[in-house]
Amino acid sequence: MGLQDFKASFGNAVAVVSFSDIRIDQISSIEMLNQVADKGLIRLYQEAFADPPYDEKFDDAQVYEIMQEVIQSSGFLFTAMSKESLGQIVAFVASIPLVAKPSVVEFLGERVNPETASYFAEDAVDKNFRRRGISAQMKKILLEANAECGYETMVLRTSADERNVQLPAVLKAGFIPIKDVFQDVMSMKKDGIERPDRRCFFLYDLQALRP
Repeated sequence: MGLQDFKASFGNAVAVVSFSDIRIDQISSIEMLNQVADKGLIRLYQEAFADPPYDEKFDDAQVYEIMQEVIQSSGFLFTAMSKESLGQIVAFVASIPLVAKPSVVEFLGERVNPETASYFAEDAVDKNFRRRGISAQMKKILLEANAECGYETMVLRTSADERNVQLPAVLKAGFIPIKDVFQDVMSMKKDGIERPDRRCFFLYDLQALRP
């Protein structure tokens, strides 16, 4: 079932109402971002990256700036709410045009055409709502949205650490690893010290989603 098959209009948002009690909205403006930032979006981002293997520290302003970049770069940001969550966001997923991530463009070089590629920027699911298929559904929506937008490839970068619980989910979603390509990324850790961690790359053929 394609994205267009289960869209329903909620103002300027796109709400998916097709599974369980989960409602998924597309956040497509700064005004909408401001409405959801304090409804768990910032907290969820901070908690997701505070866990191993990242152990990263982000303040509220840094997370807001990251989400703002998604909107301003004409990327996609989807958030999920549940009746159980009492108006709080329980998951999110985001992508940006690959050209908006110059460090990745430069690192990958000729392996990917940045003009026809998007970048899987961020995603997280609240610990209390995992193992319900929310992450898989949101990845599916994000991939289909990028395919409909005309992108041919999606690039995903994630931790290469064996503790990274995202790796099986990434493979299950259909991403293919770029073999033997790793990037060391500096980030602020929870102890206040900047340290590098190793990231690996995956590709998804968005053209396969087109009719």
